[in-house]
Amino acid sequence: MRTNDEGAFVLKDAESSFTHMDKNGQETQLPYKVSGSDFYKLSDGPIAMPIGTYAIQEVKAPEGYRLDPTVRVRHITDADHDGEIIETYDAEENGDLVTDQVVRSDLRFMKRAEGAAKLAGIPFKLTSKTTGEWHIIVTDKNGLASTESTAAHPHDQRTNSNDEQFRAPDGSFRRPPTLDVDALDPTAGTWFGLRADGTAIDPDNEHGALPFDTYELEELRCPANAIFQNLSFIEAYDPEYVLILSGDHVYKMDYADLLRRHKEAGAACTIAVLEVPMEEASRFGIMNVDENDDIYEFEEKPKKPKSNLASMGVYIFTWSALKQYLIDDEADPKSENDFGKNIIPAFLRDGRPMFAYAFEGYWKDVGTLESLWDANMDLLDPTDPINMRDSSFRVYARNYASPATRIDPGARVTNSFVAEGCIIRGTVEHSVLYTDCEVEEGAIITGAVIMPNTRVCKGANVSYAIVGEGCVIEEGVKIGERPENCPNEDWGITVVGHKKTLPAGSVIKPKEIV
Repeated sequence: MRTNDEGAFVLKDAESSFTHMDKNGQETQLPYKVSGSDFYKLSDGPIAMPIGTYAIQEVKAPEGYRLDPTVRVRHITDADHDGEIIETYDAEENGDLVTDQVVRSDLRFMKRAEGAAKLAGIPFKLTSKTTGEWHIIVTDKNGLASTESTAAHPHDQRTNSNDEQFRAPDGSFRRPPTLDVDALDPTAGTWFGLRADGTAIDPDNEHGALPFDTYELEELRCPANAIFQNLSFIEAYDPEYVLILSGDHVYKMDYADLLRRHKEAGAACTIAVLEVPMEEASRFGIMNVDENDDIYEFEEKPKKPKSNLASMGVYIFTWSALKQYLIDDEADPKSENDFGKNIIPAFLRDGRPMFAYAFEGYWKDVGTLESLWDANMDLLDPTDPINMRDSSFRVYARNYASPATRIDPGARVTNSFVAEGCIIRGTVEHSVLYTDCEVEEGAIITGAVIMPNTRVCKGANVSYAIVGEGCVIEEGVKIGERPENCPNEDWGITVVGHKKTLPAGSVIKPKEIV
């Protein structure tokens, strides 16, 4: 919009009403109201708004959802201005009748760890600020949480079923003493429908789950708490030591040697550490140690690190010590239930002996898509940094019992890692292909990671990308681009999710995620 010659924004037809258009294109004429300052009237008659800053707020029922199916609006005028100035509105039986359609919509978000690792099975409490109604939503395997009703999870008998573990006998929210993580269902529907009079609106697949309102979103418990939730399982084995590992790292380590060093040091906790470049140290949890490798200080991602010994997220604890700290941490309402922020600092605070185990060798955090691609490309390094072919220290993986890979006479494969069960008729350059993939004649794959059971059809071109499991890349599809053919700021790894079919001729640009 632009101001007119008098420096004002003109509101077209504001003398009579505003027009509201919904998502389906249906228009509704609504009476208008301005709260606060009077309307400004131009010399030639039109009502306008003077230059200034304005707050525009959607109006809804003051409490509860749909307290009354109708709102009666009375227009109040100012006699000094010929009845043309609207000051406010009021509800009266003799006013104009307007149906009160409380707008409903949905919430959708993704939970990620540091970097881009997507976290599944994380419960969130969503609470209405108007009514106090609350429900639990849970992230799925892709880290997504949504209140939206879809064909995959419509509103049914499971709607709001995730609330059960968190509901006290009186119906209020409480944190369960032991959370059954397996019982949390990310596909269960969510629906807010409590009226102020205590009655409820039944779930409706045609409308959003959330009425217009202000909501509070709270994440419920995380990493250290996950160990606490398995306390009874661990106790059943009555262990002397417990090994705790991160699930998104690639490395080879002899845990028996780690345990031996833990015992020799008489430590309550031993943490595997790796030297990282000093300029990257602020990205990690940093251990400061003495000449005996005893840890005397831990800094979580310090801005000015004192050392470059980064925690690998590999811990050995003496179980009797860790157990008590987990119980105490769970009982602390201020705790974030995080190893780096709560458990490790508590061990140090109490003077528990902690030892740093120096690791030398290949290690990669694959918590981001870029680092996952990098780790796969490392398999093509002639020096074989992870030493995959060391017969004395093998890396075991799932065996699909597929036949040997077939490479047709017209195919071309250079500097690539091709697993069993593949059929190669096209071109594969500097790429990693997992089990049972097929590359048809005329297809070109360059600098890509292709997950199992994926078919790349004739004429398709896949460059610098990660393609998920069970995909079909149809004829003529172009995915990604070589870095030399793209401006630096526009280039990045392209990602195609699991079980996607890309129709013929599709173009997926660098950095795009499908």
